[in-house]
Amino acid sequence: MTATPPGVDKPSKPDAPSSPVTPPVETNGQHQTHDEPVKTD
Repeated sequence: MTATPPGVDKPSKPDAPSSPVTPPVETNGQHQTHDEPVKTD
């Protein structure tokens, strides 16, 4: 896993895209389907 190149580590790393996507979704409240959508609307 550590021997993999940087190019393969990006797409192969599910943590990278998951980390940046979690904060924006909560801040925007657009993707939130709980009670946040009502506030954004």
